[in-house]
Amino acid sequence: MLLGIPRSLFFFYYNPFWTSLWRELEVECLVSPPTTPAILQQGLELALDEFCLPVKVHYGHLAYLENRVDLIFSPAFGRWGKRGHFCPKLKAIHDLVKHRFPRSIEFWHDLDEKEILQPGPWWKAIPSIVPGVKRKRFRAAWGEACRQQAAFQQLWVAGYNPAEAAARLGGENAAEPGEPEHPSGLKIAVLGHPYLVYDEALNQQILALLHTKNVGVYTKETIPPSARKKLWPSQGKEVFWPLGQELLAAALHYSTAERVDGIIFLTACLCGPDAITGELLEKYMARTDAAPALLNLTLDEHTGRAGLETRVEAFIDLLHWRKKNAAV
Repeated sequence: MLLGIPRSLFFFYYNPFWTSLWRELEVECLVSPPTTPAILQQGLELALDEFCLPVKVHYGHLAYLENRVDLIFSPAFGRWGKRGHFCPKLKAIHDLVKHRFPRSIEFWHDLDEKEILQPGPWWKAIPSIVPGVKRKRFRAAWGEACRQQAAFQQLWVAGYNPAEAAARLGGENAAEPGEPEHPSGLKIAVLGHPYLVYDEALNQQILALLHTKNVGVYTKETIPPSARKKLWPSQGKEVFWPLGQELLAAALHYSTAERVDGIIFLTACLCGPDAITGELLEKYMARTDAAPALLNLTLDEHTGRAGLETRVEAFIDLLHWRKKNAAV
């Protein structure tokens, strides 16, 4: 039995959990490679035009796995905490995937009030992959997967972003988190959904670009857990989507507690939650004294590296100018 795992959507958050669980259950896995132009093109051909870019790329990864594995692991997304939810397109994606890829098996990501995955929905599907598996063995595998996920997220607290944390957890020599190389270096927070911030093909390697410009890069995941739900002073209530609220809270953190020079907000074209979160972010930052500069970058399949690089370089030049003339 060979199980395919798509390297897309919330893979960048749950990779240690997924791979550890199947390893403990002795299921061989094949993870699709990082997004390539061929994978992106395949996704564009299969997915509806109305889908956002991350979902189109998800289809491309599923198509890559389709003829290489026996079954496809299809993450399904339900509730997030007590009142929150994943975005509407992700909540419906499992039905669409099952229709196009019949050998996919859905596994629900239902997060409780502490944002911990619930094992019940997974247990229902496990016997179809591991015939005769006992509940005791499943619980042991689940416990080890949870421990790996907890260790992964502890590395976030230590200052690693998910890509760096996954590499370090896997035994690779990930660079230590720290300040820019030179004292005059800028600090920029790159905020957005994990499948935009950490998929280098979608964001045109923006994190690497910033590092080459001697910029200290920060992300939502590197802020303290206690800061991930805080509201802006002018914010009346939390937004409907918990991840959107976490992005707003991260911007608040980097505007006050751990100030950065600028914030780059990555959004996906046709993403409804992103559109609302982006508007709120602009509004709240405009009401904040000496707020960092904000650059909104909207990504789709037509985004080219040259154009994005030009905008980022111009933003960096602006930040250097602001820093130089702050006392003027």
